[in-house]
Amino acid sequence: MAMKLIYLLLFLSINIRCFSQKSNLNLIKEINEYSFRDSKTGNILRKSRLYSTSSFDSIGKKVKEVFYNNDCHIDHVTTYDYDDLGHCIAITNFSGKGEKIKENIAKRDKTGNTIPFLITNSYDFCKQDSPLVQCKYNKKGYISEAIKYDEVYKNMIILKLKYKYKYW
Repeated sequence: MAMKLIYLLLFLSINIRCFSQKSNLNLIKEINEYSFRDSKTGNILRKSRLYSTSSFDSIGKKVKEVFYNNDCHIDHVTTYDYDDLGHCIAITNFSGKGEKIKENIAKRDKTGNTIPFLITNSYDFCKQDSPLVQCKYNKKGYISEAIKYDEVYKNMIILKLKYKYKYW
């Protein structure tokens, strides 16, 4: 009987943790992405450099991404605009100097309904069960830092991306 109770508690704690990980994405305020590669040459760097910052509104929609060059100056910025239903209807790219480079507006179907853009988040890899993904969690059970290893060679795994999370 005691073993059944232990298994039940273990099962419930795993399910609660999985549920909290899925539901906490709306609390993410900002994610800083660090790269261990030179943006021009692709060579491996000895220490990480800030690659991008993704900002989210209080209900979890990505509103802005800022990309940085090797010198940590802004290379370009992408903004996301949403309609009243929460669908992404415009994606705009700006240069590091603030000049509009490109604007993508959502198209409409034959009935006049907007066909929104699908926004994917590169940080969702913590859900993967992989030896190449390492996630750290804070006391609330939210992801605080994530490391994604990439490019496996015979005797070496090269660290490619590191993420740090801030919450609302």
